[in-house]
Amino acid sequence: MSAAAGGGGGGGTGAGAGAGEERHGLSRMFPKTLSGKLTRSHRSDEHDEEDGGFFPRNITMRAKERVENVMSEVKEDKPHATPPPVEKVVKTDDEWRALLPADVYEVTRVGKLDSPKLKLGTRFKPEEHGIFICRCCNEPLFAMAAQAPSMTGHLTFSQSLPSRTKRAETSGEFEKLRLTHNVYCERCGAFVGVVGIRKDAPDAHKKVTQPMQVSSTALIFLEAKIPKNSKRSSTRIGFTTE
Repeated sequence: MSAAAGGGGGGGTGAGAGAGEERHGLSRMFPKTLSGKLTRSHRSDEHDEEDGGFFPRNITMRAKERVENVMSEVKEDKPHATPPPVEKVVKTDDEWRALLPADVYEVTRVGKLDSPKLKLGTRFKPEEHGIFICRCCNEPLFAMAAQAPSMTGHLTFSQSLPSRTKRAETSGEFEKLRLTHNVYCERCGAFVGVVGIRKDAPDAHKKVTQPMQVSSTALIFLEAKIPKNSKRSSTRIGFTTE
């Protein structure tokens, strides 16, 4: 399924570490910085180690601050605030193609949903807390708490973080859904998923806000380490697949 054009401008990051550099864990997915240079891990001090914070190698200080703000809200179980304005990340198609791995480019810049990776009715790492950031620009897009049981084999979210994504009307079909909108990263215009309603849904159900079906290839998950003695709520918003 290919997304309709009109997702907005470009921006962000791309492929993995340079030749000869040892990679491990999440760093296998880490792209380059916006300037094309690699940065060192941001886990060099005690504070980062204590927080268990993993930051992509390509993250800028401004992007890191935005990620940390959302992570703080997750750890403290606070409502997610609308973020302050930030400059858009804009790149040409050739620049995106050069920076992004082929599979990430096909999803985020061409607009193709990746292959389903979850069993229907299951969640990605349901026992963990954290956020999902854009693979292209590191903008926080979704909180784990908003993840719902998968409806199509893709990540399913009831909502995105405030003012982090945008939608564009579309049409077509995907799995058991009649598509209504494509979903894009607000900052860089990366295609991340779709919104649709079940083809057999009753008319009354069509008036209810539908969850988003999101490509895992378009995101990086960052875990938020919650203290064992925390009273943080583990309540999640869920949708059935019945």
